[in-house]
Amino acid sequence: MPKKVSVEKASRLMKEDFRPRTKNQEDCIISIAENVVTVINGCSGTGKTAISCAMASSYLCDNKVDKIFITRPMVQCSKGNNTLGALKGDINEKFLPYMFPLIDELEYYIGKEQFRILVFSNTIEIIPIELCRGRSLKNTFIIVDEAQNCTYEQIVLMLTRIDKGSKLIIAGDSKQKDIKDNSFEEIIIKLKDLKNLDIVTLGPEDIQRHPIVGNILARLNK
Repeated sequence: MPKKVSVEKASRLMKEDFRPRTKNQEDCIISIAENVVTVINGCSGTGKTAISCAMASSYLCDNKVDKIFITRPMVQCSKGNNTLGALKGDINEKFLPYMFPLIDELEYYIGKEQFRILVFSNTIEIIPIELCRGRSLKNTFIIVDEAQNCTYEQIVLMLTRIDKGSKLIIAGDSKQKDIKDNSFEEIIIKLKDLKNLDIVTLGPEDIQRHPIVGNILARLNK
């Protein structure tokens, strides 16, 4: 049987589907389907978040998981004193702006109204990594985004939340860090060749935004 390399609109909940445009994106989808944990290391615009959210939406709509769990570190991209400072509101209001990239993608694949319903019913859970300790996530599709800004302890924390029937994606860009920490790269090295865990690299050739993005990154990284 040929390997499935596209995310189909599997049920009435799925509004859009995702079609891989490069070989590496195909390999990434296959990796997620075949492994419990997939670590994605890729530069801006390569589809890390899009693929993660498309697969999560597909698994939820296919009843392969009971819920989607999304998180990321609360790290701003500014350096030094140029940060936004403390955001107003309760923990949900403070954390929500960090999650807009994931929310935008999930809304695209399952629709805005359906997304709100699923969040209200706790079928989609949005929570800071700092509040994940002690959680045991069964039958859950877990996405950790912006993992290059996670500490070693945070990545290990999320790796150890997995329970029966769950999948975990840890996605990041090792060249776009906002903290002085190499934990994301260290985790990739230490977990290489581990059974049921795969590491996928997406490069400039996989960028699907405006072509100038790839040219800019190529020039800056030269």
